[in-house]
Amino acid sequence: MLTVVAGLLAITNIMLAMSVLVLMLRPEKAFGWLSSLVRQEDAWRMGQLSEDDVDRLRYLAIRLHRPLLLLLFSWSFFCGALLSWVRLV
Repeated sequence: MLTVVAGLLAITNIMLAMSVLVLMLRPEKAFGWLSSLVRQEDAWRMGQLSEDDVDRLRYLAIRLHRPLLLLLFSWSFFCGALLSWVRLV
């Protein structure tokens, strides 16, 4: 049972790492998710975002770098500690 939980935590860690890297390297690929955060998802789907809206989404992506990296570091540390604990048990 513990190995299943540890495996799920490892998979979530990989998914979080990929999401953070995509947001950092290619922020325009995350505009769909970011537009849902600022409640402009319908305008994004219909392609009606203005240049100001796109700049706002790009700025939001840049501002989310550090908190998401901190979250990724914390989650990776937690997953590593749990995996080492499962191996000891």
